[in-house]
Amino acid sequence: IFSVFMAVDEPWSPEISVLMPVKNAMPYLPYAAMDALCQSGVRVEVIAVDDGSTDSGGHFLRELEELLRGGCEPAQKRLKSEVSLVPHDHVAEVCPVTSHVLVHVSSRGRAVDVEDVTNPCEVLPLRQLAADSTGMEPIAELPVADVAAAVQGYDARLRVLQGGAGQGAALDAGLQAARAPLIAHMEADDRYGSHRMQLLMSVLHSTPDWTGVLSTVELFGWERPGMERYITWQNSLLTADDHARYRFVELPGLHQTGLYRASALKEIGGYRDLPDWPVDMDFWGRFFESGLKVGKISDPQAVYRWRQHPGQSTRTHGRCSLENLRMCKAHFLAGRQGGPARNREVQVWSVGSTLIAWAEEMRKHCKSVEAVEYKPGRPMPVQEKRLLCAPSRPIRLFAFGSDKVRQRVLQCVTSFD
Repeated sequence: IFSVFMAVDEPWSPEISVLMPVKNAMPYLPYAAMDALCQSGVRVEVIAVDDGSTDSGGHFLRELEELLRGGCEPAQKRLKSEVSLVPHDHVAEVCPVTSHVLVHVSSRGRAVDVEDVTNPCEVLPLRQLAADSTGMEPIAELPVADVAAAVQGYDARLRVLQGGAGQGAALDAGLQAARAPLIAHMEADDRYGSHRMQLLMSVLHSTPDWTGVLSTVELFGWERPGMERYITWQNSLLTADDHARYRFVELPGLHQTGLYRASALKEIGGYRDLPDWPVDMDFWGRFFESGLKVGKISDPQAVYRWRQHPGQSTRTHGRCSLENLRMCKAHFLAGRQGGPARNREVQVWSVGSTLIAWAEEMRKHCKSVEAVEYKPGRPMPVQEKRLLCAPSRPIRLFAFGSDKVRQRVLQCVTSFD
């Protein structure tokens, strides 16, 4: 009954390894660690990688690891705060939504939609975040002993590694140390329910052509309409074809909502920390470039609860800027292993500074790039109408910053490949 507290050297084989990069995640970390460890019907190891925390998070992890390794007094029942899926904090959101570039790429023989529906978070200066975050309600502290008591009865282990080289390096260190054939990722400030991993594992086992399975997302904390629209769009993509088709629109799913086959993740090179773009966009670019498949389930018991607060790297890291996201998308559009613009002529259709920026970025990767000034809703240029029927047409990349404008593009250019 207390298998969770067996000695580390006794035979035990996890079914799922949960990677949890941690950097200054207090006071949210105890709740996330508890949710990751308290998974029903599945053997789970949580690999927490302390990525240079300067708060008390590193101490919390080491103390919890020691408690779980050595055992503690059985709890008569779990604390209400531990079993509740509804957090007791209400964090106001500071990040304004900004609609960015919208792109539709058409390639001969298949359709590929490419769009920044919204890069939901503007990168804000830390000084502004500090000013805007005043008046936030504090989250109740969760003692390490309470977390250890909650984990009793679950078949789970915690391993703490030392990182310090960035989120991608922390994730990759966890991946290399993982012992399970399936890999999950949880952010150190998020939440989810106790049946989540069992449900994802069941779907992945029954869908052998999928490399991973994602879940839908629920926002909580500092919510904003723009982020809600982004997650609503993301939650609407369920099939493997949906995720592949819309991968250049924005991220078709949050990486941390998924369960993946460890062998495939290692084959594509694991995780990387690059100075030019986000870790998750780099991961998905290489994932789809390699022809791997991922789908999504909408079971409410598997939902991933994504906490919104001003300290998120989504809101503060320079790699998430519009310029960096454009750089990443252009790189994989012209990717060496099957990007839709590889070895093709490219036309960028847009207006103003967006047209100039996308044309310049694509010229770094493609030999022939033409900039076409075009406002959706107006008649297409005569010479471009002719190209629609040409036996070998260029890739057409439509770059705009509004979903309404994208719909006009779809209405005007109806014969996409």
